[in-house]
Amino acid sequence: MKRCSHCRAKFAPRFANAQLCPTCTQQRDQVFELYEQFEDGMALLRAALADAEVENNELRSALADTKYELVDAEEDVSLLRGALNNTEDDLITLRFALAEANKQIAALRQSLLDAQEDASLLRDALADAEDEVLLLRDANAEDIIPPDVLKLLIRLCHPDKHGNSSAANRATTWLLRQRN
Repeated sequence: MKRCSHCRAKFAPRFANAQLCPTCTQQRDQVFELYEQFEDGMALLRAALADAEVENNELRSALADTKYELVDAEEDVSLLRGALNNTEDDLITLRFALAEANKQIAALRQSLLDAQEDASLLRDALADAEDEVLLLRDANAEDIIPPDVLKLLIRLCHPDKHGNSSAANRATTWLLRQRN
């Protein structure tokens, strides 16, 4: 029996040179695995910082006259440097942000599908309305009084020939509107 060099618990070593109990060995392995994940995340952040620095340099050359935008780009680089110095919590935050972005993309895709469906319905409604307009034009074309008949009707019902009666005035007014 040996004592664990970490927790001082007694254990039966599987190997002669074992210094840690199985529990502490498992915890150490988990810490190493988390550290490797952290290093991977840090590499991603370093790459993001490098990309941001390249973008910052491009903005500096393209926007030399615009100090306001240059200050914003420098703040972005500063924020990325701060993110690089953060702990594993920052990596988790980035994963949550990616998940949220994926949700937003899914929502935008659904909105696009809805808009396409609405556009299709509107196209159908427009086609129906155009058909109805054509039908109404055809129906109205049959209701138009020919000019020669209209002229004859105005002469026949003119108020001068009917003692300036109210009915003759109304009929003549309506016929004159039809002419226009």
